[in-house]
Amino acid sequence: MLKPEMFFNLDDYEHKALFDGAENVWDAFNNISEYINQYLEKIPIEERIKGVVKGGAILVNKDEIYIGEGAKIEPTAYIEGPAIIGPESIVGTAAYIRSGTVLGRHCIIGHCTEAKNTIMLDDSAAPHFNFIGDSILGNNVNIGAGVILANFRLDEKPVPIGEMSTGLVKLGAILGDRVKIGCNSVLEPGTFLGPDTWVLPTAYFKKGYYRRGENRKEIIKEI
Repeated sequence: MLKPEMFFNLDDYEHKALFDGAENVWDAFNNISEYINQYLEKIPIEERIKGVVKGGAILVNKDEIYIGEGAKIEPTAYIEGPAIIGPESIVGTAAYIRSGTVLGRHCIIGHCTEAKNTIMLDDSAAPHFNFIGDSILGNNVNIGAGVILANFRLDEKPVPIGEMSTGLVKLGAILGDRVKIGCNSVLEPGTFLGPDTWVLPTAYFKKGYYRRGENRKEIIKEI
């Protein structure tokens, strides 16, 4: 099994209940919809937008969107609920957040970045021209400009992890705490990187589980 704690420190994460009962880290995707609904039910509709939403930003299903205190939604950003944007987070110009996305505290979805059915823990950033689909980014993760976390196989089959079946036709990347990915890299569907892993720019990563950062040199050689 690939348990969530192999990738993330969840102690201070507001939304750690997303991982309740998860034997494997990808089980959290099954919890997103119910979790967001339960989270929103506790907050009156008129109190769900606490951050700054600038003119020209588009909120679809606005009553199903939470924007935390100190968050900034820039002009022409597009957010589709249900979604949670954590405190002090930034959604940049022309960013596209699709339903089922949960951002922790002080996260960045930047200019022309698309996020879909994705969980971000605290202090993580996808700041420039990224696609992060059906993925989980741990604490203090940074992905460089143009990085793509692909989530769908060309043959449309479920995405396996080694010999393990996930049962998920759409599955992107799992990036452990403090992972850094250089610009214009592409990760195949089902790429799992353990904490403290760095990826050089323009890398192509095949699907699979790459363990903690002490294996960084081995990983770079395998690219």
